[in-house]
Amino acid sequence: MNKNIRSFLVKTTLACTLCSGLSIPAVHAEASEWNETDPVTITTPENNNAPSPERHGHHGRKHALLNDTASLLDLSMPDLIQELKKGKTLQQIAKEKKGWSSEVFVQKLNDVQTRKIDDAVKNGKMTTLQADQLKKRLPESLKRFVQHTHKPHSQRQPGTYSHI
Repeated sequence: MNKNIRSFLVKTTLACTLCSGLSIPAVHAEASEWNETDPVTITTPENNNAPSPERHGHHGRKHALLNDTASLLDLSMPDLIQELKKGKTLQQIAKEKKGWSSEVFVQKLNDVQTRKIDDAVKNGKMTTLQADQLKKRLPESLKRFVQHTHKPHSQRQPGTYSHI
């Protein structure tokens, strides 16, 4: 091979190697700087909407309903979960703790959720159209929610992902 061509190839290869090697720390620094200020990665215990490995995506959204249920029934969250793990429904727990029928319990949960939806509309997090659609479906959804029995993992069908 011609001496000039070989010299050119060696110099070009060396220059490319040095340039790519020097750019890696800059990219890494930029990425780490971005992660430090990214509001999505900063999570606090007070943030109920923070992603958590235990929440399993949209399946974990019922956690807020469980918090509301626990406060309505004057129970702590661990106590409520223990009752659910015994195979009871929320409806049975409400009947046992407060003496509420299914309709009364669903109505109380509906009132709490409706207030939260109204606050979301007032704060601009949701449109009135979205709020109306949610409110329309809410009683039936809550009725199913309070009648659901949470089974242990060993008794669940694969792929149901109905974790508490």
